[in-house]
Amino acid sequence: MATGGYTETVNLIAPEGRWTLHLPHAAATVTTVRGSATGLPVTTSDPVSLEDPFRLQLQAFHHAVTSGNRPIVDGSDATADLDLAEQIVAVAARHDGDAAPARSS
Repeated sequence: MATGGYTETVNLIAPEGRWTLHLPHAAATVTTVRGSATGLPVTTSDPVSLEDPFRLQLQAFHHAVTSGNRPIVDGSDATADLDLAEQIVAVAARHDGDAAPARSS
């Protein structure tokens, strides 16, 4: 992992295991933690990309600004992401302490 840089971590937790996506200011990796026959967790880590994700974001932003083209991710995408995040937080708050939220039919 890069030192002194910005990092972002995204966790996905499901009955099958836990996945962690590490987005440092370097190559991105995914770490998977799963149960085993012995009951002990098994951890694997795999590279996703050797590209620096922040450099790619800056290059895409520069291209959009200098070419006048629509950015890959624009304000409406960001708004939709925030709306989804708020919905996830609201569901989690309603089910705080539950093992898992009830599924609607």
